[in-house]
Amino acid sequence: MRLEITGIMKFGLLASTLLVSTDLLIGWYLRQKNRSPRLNEVFFVMSNALSCCPHTAKEDAIKKCPNPHCKAKLSRKIIEHIDSAKHLICIAMYMFTMIHISDAVMNAKRRGVNIRIISDSSMIASSNSQINRFQKSGINVRIAGDGDLYMHNKFCLIDVLSGEKSKENTHPLNGVLINGSMNWTANGFDRNWENILFTSDEHLKSEYKQAFDYIWSRIE
Repeated sequence: MRLEITGIMKFGLLASTLLVSTDLLIGWYLRQKNRSPRLNEVFFVMSNALSCCPHTAKEDAIKKCPNPHCKAKLSRKIIEHIDSAKHLICIAMYMFTMIHISDAVMNAKRRGVNIRIISDSSMIASSNSQINRFQKSGINVRIAGDGDLYMHNKFCLIDVLSGEKSKENTHPLNGVLINGSMNWTANGFDRNWENILFTSDEHLKSEYKQAFDYIWSRIE
């Protein structure tokens, strides 16, 4: 009789353990299923990018290009992320002259996306500056930099929201950070050795958003 009771107790303990493990596994699966997809990608602009696709290349040609450092692929990737914006674009860019990326920003404005741009004072005097275009179109632009104190950042935040708004974010990646060494200029794409990081990492997005908001609050 005692052996039967002991066997039943062991069976019950095993069954309980299996049920708890199953519940934990199901809970983990559901959390993973509901998580936003992650993005962590680094793009390097190399000297051999000069020999492949120009910015004016058609989409099919860009996709077929075997060069992993193709400058047209990089510009297309930046534009695709800008095109994905639904709520907010924050750009801190020392120099911004690339018209095709500027066009994507203007299209986002027409879609009703809130856009905030910080640039350096040197861009105001530049004849090919897209910052002037943004100001004339009514985009909210603030200029930093005075004398030797340059606004030298080069990053972009897309749909990186805070507080209650972040819970309603419908962006497929819950926001993206684009950061690196490169200005959005012809030299940046065509002549220099550069790097660009695309990431949806929550910690990095939060840090850069705080930095952007701080700079934004310090200038007018």
